[in-house]
Amino acid sequence: QPAQDVRAVGHPLQACVDAFPPAGAAGPGVLQGIQQVVGTVLGQNLDQEWRGKLGYVGADPYLLKGTIKENLNFGNLGVSGLTNADYYNALNLAGLAGEFKQNKIELDTMIAESSFLSTGQRQRLSIARAFVRKPRIVIFDEATANLDVNSEEQIVQNIKLLSGEILTIIVTHKNTFDKIGTHFINIGL
Repeated sequence: QPAQDVRAVGHPLQACVDAFPPAGAAGPGVLQGIQQVVGTVLGQNLDQEWRGKLGYVGADPYLLKGTIKENLNFGNLGVSGLTNADYYNALNLAGLAGEFKQNKIELDTMIAESSFLSTGQRQRLSIARAFVRKPRIVIFDEATANLDVNSEEQIVQNIKLLSGEILTIIVTHKNTFDKIGTHFINIGL
């Protein structure tokens, strides 16, 4: 019974879904619930074509030893023809473009898991990674848990700007995204 208390408003691709799992819930039950929610909102099953248009950001960012650009491309198989403008647009959506410019961090700057980036910057780089592939659906699974209030608010505003272009599913224990959500689901596992 993954989805309960569903309130549907608006066109599916104008939706931002807040899914509130019980404290401590994680793993396949929550993700299975999300898959059902996406199928319900889109009115169809998630086939291979839709999976290629899906972006996912978890709570724990994973970075490679490599450049900023290589980290943005990680996991984005089949995405080609990206320009530097595409990368900077994704960094901007994640609230990093200005910080990187101010600190002279370029796309070819080398980083590693234990790099000079703060936890919040690593998290926002993971968010930018999801946006660089230009997904139709983005799932944030506690993706803003490590962000300060200002960074989280900037991401909320940027997601709001994308309404009508992407379906955003946010799994969170916080109510930060309530102001932009159109579907609210309590996931009772």
